[in-house]
Amino acid sequence: MRVLVRLPNWIGDATNAIPVILNLKEAGHTVEAICHRRVAPIFENLIPCRSFSTRKGMKLLFLRQHGKFDAGIVFPVSFSSAFGMWLAHPKIRIGFNGEFRSIFLTHVIKKEDFWKKEHIVESYLRLIKPLDIEPEKLEPEVKLTNCKNIIEKFKLGGKRFVSISPFANYGPAKEWPLENFIRVGEKIKSLGYDVVFLGSQNDVSKLNTIEGVLNLVGKTSLRETMCILAYSSALLSIDSGLSHLGIACGTKVLALFLSTDPRWTAPYGKRGHYIYHKLPCSPCFKRTCPMGTYECYKTITINEVLEKLKVILKV
Repeated sequence: MRVLVRLPNWIGDATNAIPVILNLKEAGHTVEAICHRRVAPIFENLIPCRSFSTRKGMKLLFLRQHGKFDAGIVFPVSFSSAFGMWLAHPKIRIGFNGEFRSIFLTHVIKKEDFWKKEHIVESYLRLIKPLDIEPEKLEPEVKLTNCKNIIEKFKLGGKRFVSISPFANYGPAKEWPLENFIRVGEKIKSLGYDVVFLGSQNDVSKLNTIEGVLNLVGKTSLRETMCILAYSSALLSIDSGLSHLGIACGTKVLALFLSTDPRWTAPYGKRGHYIYHKLPCSPCFKRTCPMGTYECYKTITINEVLEKLKVILKV
């Protein structure tokens, strides 16, 4: 069977869709994808992925696939993604309910009973059950090549280093204070590790040069970031896309949870670790603190993070 998948638009969600693809391939299906340009590098060497950057471009890609596939799986919960799969018109079209999109799908997975109550990997795996696949709970895994050149480019060859990803596009309610990450970085260096800060172009102004730390914020492509994660001894992150990508790259990950819920988006699998201290107001899933106090920032201490990292690094 030829299966077309409409992948999620964001790095973390796209990474957590990989176990579905692995299950489909294991079942003997041919899998191709339509995805946003920002996440396309994640799927290199895994499946062909036709990429778009605008909604119009997405619709055109779907139209060009009309009648070429037997089944379609829609990960995003948006109206436009289900409509796009309808344009491609495989006989079987599977997706979650919501946003009046069920009319475009032949198999609707009602998400009210499980959405945000189980890990998103496990929610995504429900999408292949209509294809008579009993999914295996696999960890996300990317296939990287030629990383050594990238590691040498950033002068990281032969070094033990910990990567730190302190930023979230979602909003400040997810972000542990930057000065805390800097303090943890200083302590990691005292354990004999180099420290690399990672982030997007949007984060460049947030972090000034720090003595003794390699600041690569805004200086790496997604593929370069993936290679750096693959060579890291560990990744310290907030609940963000890189925490999931780190798992897929084979890295031990420690994620800090503030306004969100680790039941839903903890780093998945045996290399994933997290710290979360629930307050009466959490998880609120808000971009900014509704009360303006950011009390959840105070629940995680620098020493707690360092001690957890020492266990993960086995030092």
